[in-house]
Amino acid sequence: MLNNFFTVADLNYAIFTLFAAFYLISIKNKNKYTKHLIIFFFVLAFMDIAYFLSSLLIDPIWRFHRWITVSMALLGTVHSAYFVMNYPRKSWKRFPEIYFYTFYFIDLMIIIAFIYTSLKVDKVYKFDGHFWDVNEAFWGQIVGLFILINGLFTVISGIIRFFQIRNARLPIILIVFGFILIVMIPSITNLMNRLFILTRDEHQHIWGLLGITGSFILFVTYVNYTKERTTLLSKLYAISLLTILIILQFVNFFVLQERNIIYDQIHKERNHRIINNINYRPEELEYFFKINSNFEFELLYGKENVLLPLEDYKREAAIMLLQIQYLNKQEISKQIIPYVQGYLNWIREIERNYPDYTRQQVLDLIFKNKRKIQLLESKIKNIPEEKFETKFKSSILEKNLNDPIYKHFLSPEVVYKKEVLNKIPVIYHFDERIFKYIPISKDFWKNTFVNYYVIENNQLYLVGYSYKIYRIFIAEIANILFYIIVISSLLILLGYPVFFLVSVLRPLRKLIYGLKKVNKGDFSVYLDVSVNDELGYVTRSFNQMVDSIREKNQQLEEYANKLEQKVQERTKDLENSLREIAALKEKQDGDYFLTSLLVKPLNANEIGKEGDIKVDFILRQFKQFKFKKWESEIGGDFCAAHKIQLQNKNYSFIVNADAMGKSIQGAGGSLVLGSVLEAIVERTKYQDEVKTLFPEKWLKYAFVELHKVLESLNGSMLITIVMVLIDDNTGFMYFLNAEHPDIILYRNGKAEFIKPNKYLIKLGLPADGFISISTFKLEPGDILFLGSDGKDDIVLGYNKDGTRKINFDEKLFLKIVEETEGNLEHIYSNLKERGEFIDDLSIIRIEYTPAIEKTSKRNLIHSENKKDFEEAKEYLVKYKETGKIEFIDKAINILENLVNQYPENYVIRKFLINSYLRKKEEQDIRKAITHLEQLFYYYPEDYNVLLQIVKLLYKKRIYAKAAEYGEIYLLRNPENKEILTLLVQLYDKLKNEQKLNKYKNVLNKLAIG
Repeated sequence: MLNNFFTVADLNYAIFTLFAAFYLISIKNKNKYTKHLIIFFFVLAFMDIAYFLSSLLIDPIWRFHRWITVSMALLGTVHSAYFVMNYPRKSWKRFPEIYFYTFYFIDLMIIIAFIYTSLKVDKVYKFDGHFWDVNEAFWGQIVGLFILINGLFTVISGIIRFFQIRNARLPIILIVFGFILIVMIPSITNLMNRLFILTRDEHQHIWGLLGITGSFILFVTYVNYTKERTTLLSKLYAISLLTILIILQFVNFFVLQERNIIYDQIHKERNHRIINNINYRPEELEYFFKINSNFEFELLYGKENVLLPLEDYKREAAIMLLQIQYLNKQEISKQIIPYVQGYLNWIREIERNYPDYTRQQVLDLIFKNKRKIQLLESKIKNIPEEKFETKFKSSILEKNLNDPIYKHFLSPEVVYKKEVLNKIPVIYHFDERIFKYIPISKDFWKNTFVNYYVIENNQLYLVGYSYKIYRIFIAEIANILFYIIVISSLLILLGYPVFFLVSVLRPLRKLIYGLKKVNKGDFSVYLDVSVNDELGYVTRSFNQMVDSIREKNQQLEEYANKLEQKVQERTKDLENSLREIAALKEKQDGDYFLTSLLVKPLNANEIGKEGDIKVDFILRQFKQFKFKKWESEIGGDFCAAHKIQLQNKNYSFIVNADAMGKSIQGAGGSLVLGSVLEAIVERTKYQDEVKTLFPEKWLKYAFVELHKVLESLNGSMLITIVMVLIDDNTGFMYFLNAEHPDIILYRNGKAEFIKPNKYLIKLGLPADGFISISTFKLEPGDILFLGSDGKDDIVLGYNKDGTRKINFDEKLFLKIVEETEGNLEHIYSNLKERGEFIDDLSIIRIEYTPAIEKTSKRNLIHSENKKDFEEAKEYLVKYKETGKIEFIDKAINILENLVNQYPENYVIRKFLINSYLRKKEEQDIRKAITHLEQLFYYYPEDYNVLLQIVKLLYKKRIYAKAAEYGEIYLLRNPENKEILTLLVQLYDKLKNEQKLNKYKNVLNKLAIG
């Protein structure tokens, strides 16, 4: 067997992945995603076996190994992406299946196309991988691209899963890293090879070394973190075998790389000996030429009168002669100029650009581009003879016109493949190994050579050796590594059971037998300690544990015999105590009942399920009680929804809160909160000065009033709260959150949290600093959920020791909202099915469904008025061109009429505002301010309009109004330095020392921070 690095590496990788696949098959009751991982490992194994055979066997029929590798790579990466999308549990509904079947179909079509075209193209032997291949560049690139796309799906899905599933982040990131090494990086290098950026051996080295490393990380991570049933022995098998294989993979790489270096060292010495000793002609020598300066080849030795087509050697020989003549400052032979004209042009350009360079430095600069020249040569070789001219010009010349290498070597006038290749001989160093395939016979070995160009006394020689002998030389070590891999694998698979039978399996089986006896109640069991290792220690500890249990049982039996008498004595005392407790409980339930009657009407929903804003809520207090014939509940959760009017606009005001404390204490906090809120709402309905407030200020004042009331109780009542104010017409929401669970948005089937700008301190605690009002623009169909932490604090089950499994996943509720598609009753049912509640539960559902005419009205303009609008825009263009104010006046007249007809149209009013501002007259700027205020009235979400109002009011010295709008902006964005600076200037003008100092202090703190 003529093994080399690639055969040994691929065999090693194949054994590795086959073992991983069969190990996973042995797991019982596998998850669906585990089956896809099994397929993925089998895919890797089949690819490695195909690579192994193609590098080992030299028959051209093995060029069709690409059918297997292409098919496996395309389909295998689909399985890898599907695995990641579902690991460690399924959370996406339909996307993984849609992706899987879509890409499976696409990949199958690509495979069919590749197989069909590969039947019609030439075969080629690639020395950079030592295998036969099909000369199909286009479909090879398409295949490489889609392998990379599938790899991207794998990695991106893993990154998304990392953020989705918090309790499995470490295994997910390790598995994704494994797939990056197995799939992502090799798919990039494969595509780079197909695009002639990397050589095949570079890709194959990456595939073999990174692939087996990534497989090790993937497999070990999966085995250690899987919840599927496995055995300790199987894990020991797996980790031991795979560790040995991964070590051997790297040993193989370094040993065989060193073997290649040794081969070159031996033949460098041998070359000079052949030249200087006419009697020394080793068996592996195939031919030996002397190449004169006039480009004549003189055969000094040829095995079996070898007849070589010397034209295939002239390209390389020409560049070698050029190096000799250039370095020796000789005249360049006319015979070699047609082959090296590109290099001569390049040398002249370097000499012009770097006049201080020596001739050796010029050549060294060219040598740095050797790899690029090799890849250009490969790219041209892969263009089929038919239609060469067209494809050469479109795929190479036109795409690389500015590349200096292409400029020097290629010409649009040269259109024949052989002529083009003759123009770009690859530059080699003297004594550098060069593989050559010359089809002079049907025997593959007689067509393949290892060449060296040697310089001796400024004379050039060509020495050619047998490629077969080279393979034998490499195989001498590679075969040893091959057998080491096979024997190591067999020893571990066959030897481990014998070793572990005595040292691990028998002691473990004894322990399991003893545990089963104890579970059945037999405490007479005793286990012999046969080994003095960790298992022996566990066995001794087991015996001690059984002895202890046996003694405790005896004590319990003695106690049980005396228990009956003690029970009778205690029963009388207990009956007396129970009568006293019953009397106290009846009084307590009476207090509960009275409090629940007071709180119930405050949990009011005045909005209901009609209109643009629909509100519904579920309120279940944890404390259930019975008083006489009435059953009721009491707790600290609070829900309320009211309609209010501010600045002639209708708003929905919704509150969800949670008063701290158990039962009566929480209900007391809820009662105080509800009473104050009721007073605020009623005051808003009947006091005109309150109705004129901006929504931001109204929400701020409401929160401050609640805070002051509860703060006066000296911390005896603490409340977390979220307060929401929604503009019924626009769906623009103002909200604040005081240490309450985040608002949840359900939009287009996806649930997510809405975070406030700033979390405020809970009601009842001393507060300091600015209040921040957060905003959010609702879209038609959006559903919001406000809820206390009772929706998250549920018992999901019990551990073996009887302790409760309490949910700590804050995103569980998001999943439930998505599963139930935002249906409140179904959400409540889903929560009950998952576990038991351990706290008060309140959930408010808010749905924004405005009529279509309302949303379309904002940008509405009838067709008959569009001409007027276009005419106004034309006048503005004319003004810009001529500077004549009359055109602005005409535009303003038209736009004023349009604004009266379409008061909510953003674009029309914006054009009108800009028109007034262009006139720059006092009255026109004031009109612009009026229209900006109207625009902000209809579009409160536009921060730029709000800022523009503040700046214009300040400019026109309307300081009080500018300060009012500035504070609104600051409520939304309390750390905006620009608006803070403006407010400092405004309150300085207004002589308001208190607010001036307040905003100065804030600016100073921000500067320090």
